Amino acid sequence: MYKINLAKTMKTDFGRITQYIRDELYNSGAAEKFATNTGKKLENLNPFPKKYTVHESVNSLDYEYRRFIVGNYIVFYTIDEENNKISIIRILHERQDSENVLV
Repeated sequence: MYKINLAKTMKTDFGRITQYIRDELYNSGAAEKFATNTGKKLENLNPFPKKYTVHESVNSLDYEYRRFIVGNYIVFYTIDEENNKISIIRILHERQDSENVLV
């Protein structure tokens, strides 16, 4: 089994997204659904962390990022097989420039 680590950047992204959906879009139900769906996908990373797509980048990245989609958002993560660790790095809106954010 892999240990799942939530990076500080991911926690910040998650908080901003749920707050935006709840407070700016006035849709607490959708914010709760986003949180639930994100949690379910994170749980499904064990025991098969490679089940989701490798992020193909035009930039040279230090790590191999994988990604999965939750609604209009993309969750990026890395796998450290040597230490059995999955690091959830960012959650970005599908229209955000992930190429410059992940560098």
